[in-house]
Amino acid sequence: MLYTAEMRDGQIHKLLGYAGICLCLAMCAAVSSGCRSMRTAQVRQLRAEPQQCLPRWIFIPDVPNMRDMGGWPVAGGRRVRMGMIYRSSAFDRKLKWYDFGFRPHASAASVDFITKNLGVRTDLDLRSAKETEGMSQSPLGPSVQWINIPAAAYGAIDSPEGRSAFASVFRVLLNVDNYPVVLHCQFGRDRAGTVAFLLNGLLGVPTEKLADDWELSTVWFETGRYTRERCAGAIVAAMTHYAGGTFAEKVVSYVESLGFTRAEIDRFVELMTEKVDGIIAGKKGEPL
Repeated sequence: MLYTAEMRDGQIHKLLGYAGICLCLAMCAAVSSGCRSMRTAQVRQLRAEPQQCLPRWIFIPDVPNMRDMGGWPVAGGRRVRMGMIYRSSAFDRKLKWYDFGFRPHASAASVDFITKNLGVRTDLDLRSAKETEGMSQSPLGPSVQWINIPAAAYGAIDSPEGRSAFASVFRVLLNVDNYPVVLHCQFGRDRAGTVAFLLNGLLGVPTEKLADDWELSTVWFETGRYTRERCAGAIVAAMTHYAGGTFAEKVVSYVESLGFTRAEIDRFVELMTEKVDGIIAGKKGEPL
C-alpha cells in the first residue's frame, strides 16, 4: 500500500492531538501539584509560627483540624491562655446519612494522646441530636465527660436556638473543673468555628485575627461557598446591633443579654488569659 500525503497529514494531526492531550494532562498535574504544594507550604508555615502568635496545631492523623484555641495576643500584654480549650473535628463517624470517607474513628493511640498528653477532661460536642444518635459517652472514653449542646453557626448564633446553645456552652466554660476542654462539631469549622470566634472575641482577640483563625480550617477541608468574607463576616454582622464600640465590647453585650453578669464574664477572661511571659500560678486549669 502506498504511503500517501493524505496518510502522512492524518498521522501528523493525530500525533499533534496526542501531544495536546499530554500537554493538558501535564498542566493539570502541575496545577494539582502546585495546589498541594501551596497547602503543604501553608501547613509548614503555620507549624513554624511562634506559639505566642498563633494557636498550636496538634497533628493527629485521624483527628483533622485540631488545635489549641490559645496563643492569640490581646490587650494589656496578655494572650489567650494555652492548654485550656482545644478545638477539633469529631472523633467518630456517627453520620449514617452522609459518608465522610476520609474520617475514620480516632484510634486508640490518638485517644490516649488527647486524654493523657493533653489531659482533656471534657468533650464539648456541638453536633445535633441526629449526628450523635445512640451516643451515651465520649469517643474519648468514660474518663472524659461528654456534654452535647447542639449549637448554631454563623449568623444563626443570634437566633433563639443559637443564643440558648451559646449560653449553655458558656456556662460549661465557667466551671474550672471542666478544663481542659475540647470543643468540636463535625468538621470543627462551622459551629465550633463560630463558638471559638465569639469566645476569643470576648477575650479581646482582634477581628482580623479571629477571621484568620476561622480560615485556618481551610487547610484541612475544602470550603466551597464557605469563604472568609461570607462566614466570618456573618458572625461579625450578627453582633452589630449589640452595644459597644469594639467587637469585644459587642460580644460582652451579647453574653450579658444571655443572662450572665459582668463579674462572670470577667472571671472567664481572667481564667482564659495569661501574661505573655507565661508565668502562671497554680495548676493547669486554675485561674491566675
